[in-house]
Amino acid sequence: MEKYDVVIIGAGPGGYVGAIRAAQLGLSVAVVERDPAPGGTCLHRGCIPTKVLLHAAGLVREVPQAARKGVRFAPPELDLGVVMKEKQRTVRRLSAGVGSLLKQNGVRLIKGEGRIAGAGKVAVSGEGSGEELRASNIIVATGSEPASLPNLPFDGTRIVGSDEAIAFDAVPGSLLVVGGGAVGLELGLVWSSFGTKVTVVELMPHILPGGDPELSETLAAALKKQGMIIAESTTVTGAAVSDEGVEVTLKGPDGTERKESFEKVLVAVGRKTRLENVGLESVGIIPERGRVPVDEFGRTSAEGVYAIGDITPGPQLAHSASAEAIAAVEAIAGRKTHPVNKNVIPACVYTHPEAASVGMTEEKAKEAGFTPKVGRFPFVASGKALIEGDQTGWVKIVADRETNQVLGVHIVGLHATELIAEATLAVQLECTCEELVKTVHAHPTLAETVAEAAHSALGGAIHFFEPR
Repeated sequence: MEKYDVVIIGAGPGGYVGAIRAAQLGLSVAVVERDPAPGGTCLHRGCIPTKVLLHAAGLVREVPQAARKGVRFAPPELDLGVVMKEKQRTVRRLSAGVGSLLKQNGVRLIKGEGRIAGAGKVAVSGEGSGEELRASNIIVATGSEPASLPNLPFDGTRIVGSDEAIAFDAVPGSLLVVGGGAVGLELGLVWSSFGTKVTVVELMPHILPGGDPELSETLAAALKKQGMIIAESTTVTGAAVSDEGVEVTLKGPDGTERKESFEKVLVAVGRKTRLENVGLESVGIIPERGRVPVDEFGRTSAEGVYAIGDITPGPQLAHSASAEAIAAVEAIAGRKTHPVNKNVIPACVYTHPEAASVGMTEEKAKEAGFTPKVGRFPFVASGKALIEGDQTGWVKIVADRETNQVLGVHIVGLHATELIAEATLAVQLECTCEELVKTVHAHPTLAETVAEAAHSALGGAIHFFEPR
């Protein structure tokens, strides 16, 4: 029975990042992973493959627009088989890179199902069947999987989750997306761009519920303009599957019901944690509302057992899991470290236009006791956005009226998911609008829009006239 300083169950963006950091700190580490290769859902079935498809979808949209810039191509022709091969090639290359990093850092990767078998013990079944590992510390990073609905159970063909929706072997004629969150909107846009008639239904009054309402409205309008049908305050009350497709009953905001038929239905209403057969009960850990309670460094109620990522309270995002993993292993190693600030986790949607948010909305700022003010700058006033041929959207800064501290930033538009990095740093460091405007931004860049929004919050943007 081999003993390690740290044994991690799960090699996703939480598990493998934690393993590498732990090894860098001089700890002996083993990772148990049930998938054939490391990387987790994000790399194999989520973030990465979806973004490959979105990139291909972007090319389909952009090629016809190139003629406006004086460059002409033949009409784009989709070869879905090649697109899917490129997706798999990208996944394999990145996964191999993760495996190489683990090996180079001296981390032992064990293929199999990991289960806590009592204090300081991890049993491995499957390929590593029968092996038991001793661990001074155990980190559970088992992640999550798509959640279904009682009246829309997955069948893998007609009613599917995101795992299947990234791997259709043909472009569906029609697709109903149930859920207007990031996953539903991104995959809806992929198949809409490829020629599918896509309808998105969202239970709440706005897509991207819980976020900035203005951002949601702007994004919804842009997606509708591209041909997607978005029905908010709408639920699915029934479904009948046949050889031809799925007939669903939709209930609208006024309470009336209607029937519509779709070739496929994608259920994208969230993710459920993977906690079955993890062995939490063997060390007395009791999940609450499907999540494992932890302290600010991922410590559970059991001595020497940590939990990170999707199985813990907070956003189910790859970058959040990675940050939590680093904080946990640094605490294990006795390093002076800081917990992850869960209030400053950027949320990104890779649609067209992109959308990204960090920190507080105006409503949340009021609830926290601030008196917020808002600075805005539209992409229509950005020279770089004009050059790029896409001026949809804006940057909005929510700041404290008294101190000018940046409390939150919300962006919808070109490369919003990249622009949010500066905004995240500003919120994390409790930056003021004055500090943002005094930071010189290169010209012409899209990043100038962030500084201009800060100018707006202080009284007026430079390159956009705001009537007072």
